[in-house]
Amino acid sequence: MSYSPNSKNLTQLASDEELNSLKDMLVDAEKSVAFCQMLSGITHELNTPLGICITANSSLVHSHKIIQKAMSEETLTADQLVSFLDEIKTITEVVDSSLDRTKELVDSIKQVSSEQQINKFETFNLSKSLNSISQALSPQLKVRNIELAVSCDEALVINYKQGDIYSIVCNLIQNAIKHAYSEDESGKISLKCEYDMQQQLLNLQFEDFGSGMPEQERSNIFQPYYTTSKEKGGTGLGLAIIKEIVERDEGDVSCTSEIGKGTQFNINIKCLRE
Repeated sequence: MSYSPNSKNLTQLASDEELNSLKDMLVDAEKSVAFCQMLSGITHELNTPLGICITANSSLVHSHKIIQKAMSEETLTADQLVSFLDEIKTITEVVDSSLDRTKELVDSIKQVSSEQQINKFETFNLSKSLNSISQALSPQLKVRNIELAVSCDEALVINYKQGDIYSIVCNLIQNAIKHAYSEDESGKISLKCEYDMQQQLLNLQFEDFGSGMPEQERSNIFQPYYTTSKEKGGTGLGLAIIKEIVERDEGDVSCTSEIGKGTQFNINIKCLRE
């Protein structure tokens, strides 16, 4: 049996293709994990406004029965009617506010889900996209009592992949939620976005002010499967995915950290400003 001179190269090519395919599958799997975690938090958060609406409706039904009974017995007074109308006004305002919050949460699910599924180069407002991500992750942040501060030019429109922006920002925030602060500790994280017209680079500066990490951990955080929180469901893929996404488009990512002072990520993404 004879082999062509290129048979080894073809075998290596097939192996590289399989490896790239596996990496893509792992990226998709980690995105799904992050989305499910976000969805779980939103589902829990939805209970509050929906519960308020149910309670308000029950109160209104009860008051209506009282008024209806008084009318049928011809004992309805002016004070009762005024009180009932005031209650209707108050309940309407409460329900309206609760439904607005419900709509915000549902819209954030739809927006982020759409960004994940349609991951292609497109023109979009970065500030609005970050706001959708913030809304979607707000339940997780609220449970842990962590404040998120986002600084971004509201007029900044770029041409890039919204799905990748979601993956980068979502993984950074969820990583901080898991590692920056202890479960009974409140905290703050910040994200600052700036665009360099000369270099055509979007710079993301993400920072927490939590526990920080030793040099040995910091030097390994971008390695696939490296995690210090397996007991918390950590996969060790979140930060590795950020590195993969950023470097795939000729960008770069770095991390600095100091024990007791927090961790900073600096990310440069190659993209065009519209």
